[in-house]
Amino acid sequence: MARLIREAGIPSVHNFVLHRHNIHQVESMLEMALELGTETVELANCQYHGWALRNLHGLLPTQEQLLAASKLYRRFGSAMVSK
Repeated sequence: MARLIREAGIPSVHNFVLHRHNIHQVESMLEMALELGTETVELANCQYHGWALRNLHGLLPTQEQLLAASKLYRRFGSAMVSK
């Protein structure tokens, strides 16, 4: 579907909601966004309301996970801007 949207000339945005159990996939998420020609990528933190607040300790990424994801974001950020 994303390819059809881009082929139609419609701007595309990908929003990835991150938490402890998927933050290790940031590289794959950003690679997919590059491959699809995504114009805007948002790496969003899980909003800790309702059930997420009750599961905060199981969802909140560790500091190590955040640092690793941040390094990947910076590496991909320049590639995204220069496309």
